[in-house]
Amino acid sequence: MDQSAVAAKWPALVDRVRQAVGPRRFAILREAKPAAVDGGVLGLLIPSHLTFHIEALEADEALRMIVGTAASDILGGGVEIAYIAQESGRSVTPIQEEVVLDKDNLVEADDADAADMIIEEFGAEVVDDDDVKRP
Repeated sequence: MDQSAVAAKWPALVDRVRQAVGPRRFAILREAKPAAVDGGVLGLLIPSHLTFHIEALEADEALRMIVGTAASDILGGGVEIAYIAQESGRSVTPIQEEVVLDKDNLVEADDADAADMIIEEFGAEVVDDDDVKRP
């Protein structure tokens, strides 16, 4: 993975992440630009005046994993994501060491319905098509 490969495939990566996370979560990542490639680490540059974006990116580990997985698929190989504040050049979030799961201590997830999770997450309401007035 090198800078030119990242630049060439950046639009495809952005599109895949946007489709995966939706517009609300993608909005905090929209200002990020590929800045550095160091081995398997892709540094994403965020203007340092966007403190809300930086804090939201730091807090959203799931988004980091989604971006990393999409980058790995598109660029090939394992890719980790690091956020870099533009003006200071400081790393916003240190790269995490690889986590090795202990298969004997894994907990089985419940069989939650995806629609139920969306309703809970967004406070949505299920509407019957017959009740919807159409123009």
